[in-house]
Amino acid sequence: MHTQGLAREVDCAGDFLRRRAGHRRDGDALVRTVRNVGPAFSVFDPVYRSSHKKSFTATRITPEFTMRIKLNAQGFRGPELGLPVRNGILFIGDSYTEGYGVNDGEEFPGSSARGCRNAMAR
Repeated sequence: MHTQGLAREVDCAGDFLRRRAGHRRDGDALVRTVRNVGPAFSVFDPVYRSSHKKSFTATRITPEFTMRIKLNAQGFRGPELGLPVRNGILFIGDSYTEGYGVNDGEEFPGSSARGCRNAMAR
């Protein structure tokens, strides 16, 4: 009897925590609530699992931020690249490097390019 009561309390606590985390039960399945924040800017890639859409522009709105993003013909954020690129700087990183959550030009590579242009103009 005591173990049944304890199991019921643990199950109730688990349901409470799942609801707080945005999960809910749908029959036997546990469902995660997802916010609709705008269009996805990635597509399935058979080699890399996902990659950015090419020549894509969107606005993403979340409770935390609103961001405008424009992806060039190569699927990168920033201006169109004349290929081959000479005397460039390659930034490798994650969503912080890419600037997820900030508008175009405010991301780390964009602000670095602006700083380099300003320094060369002096």
